[in-house]
Amino acid sequence: MKVAIGSDHIAVELKASLIEHLKGRYDVVDAGTDSGQRVDYQSVAWKVTQLHASGECERGILLCGTGVG
Repeated sequence: MKVAIGSDHIAVELKASLIEHLKGRYDVVDAGTDSGQRVDYQSVAWKVTQLHASGECERGILLCGTGVG
């Protein structure tokens, strides 16, 4: 199964940990972001949803630093 995963700049470390946990079980597509630089969460969410909507990924995971996202 292919899984898309993305996060805002606050949850970058959490995303990296989750990717390591999922590797070997799933084919993981990292939709960003990869740095602590401020990023518009909606742009990352758009990438993840487009990967899912296109059928390229069967699942999507979005992470944010506030927990509200």
